[in-house]
Amino acid sequence: MIKSYFIFVFISIIIGVSVSVDNDKCARASLIDCKTCIAVDPGCAYCKNNKRCFAHDIISTEWPCKASELQIKTCFADAQTLLIILGSVGGVVLIAIIVIIVCLCKRCKRRAIRKEEKREGVYSQRLGDRRAQAEVRSAERNVVADNLRMKYGLLKAKDDGADYKRMS
Repeated sequence: MIKSYFIFVFISIIIGVSVSVDNDKCARASLIDCKTCIAVDPGCAYCKNNKRCFAHDIISTEWPCKASELQIKTCFADAQTLLIILGSVGGVVLIAIIVIIVCLCKRCKRRAIRKEEKREGVYSQRLGDRRAQAEVRSAERNVVADNLRMKYGLLKAKDDGADYKRMS
C-alpha cells in the first residue's frame, strides 16, 4: 500500500511539473483584479503591488513580487501564509506519522515479548514434566537393578541403611 502511495505521489508531482501554463493567457488578465487572473487559469498567479498576472511554476521560486504580496490559486491568502500553513500542517502530519510508527513498534515488541514469555512458560512446563518422568524411570531402573542384585546375592537387605560395607 505504501509503495502504491509513493508511486501516486511521484506521478502527481511529474504531472504537476510537466503541465505548463501559457504566460500569454495569464498576462491578458493583468491590471484587472485577483479573481479574474486566477479564473483565467489555475496556473496563474497575481501580484497585489503591481497588479500583474503571470504563469507560475511549482518549482520556480523567482516571482516578480514578494511572497507576502503574491496570490496563488486563491485570493484569500497570500503565498507566504499558504507556505506557513502548509509547512505547519506538513510538520504536524510528519510528527503524527512518527508517533504512529513508534506506537506500532512498541505494540509489536510487547506482543513479541508476551509470545516469548508464553513459549518459555510452555517450555519450562515441558521440562518439568520430562524431569519428573526421568526421575520415575530412574527409580524404576534402580528397583530392577536392586532386585537383580538381591537375586544374585550382591546386595544385602538394607537393614542398617548402607548398601555396601567397607573392605578392611
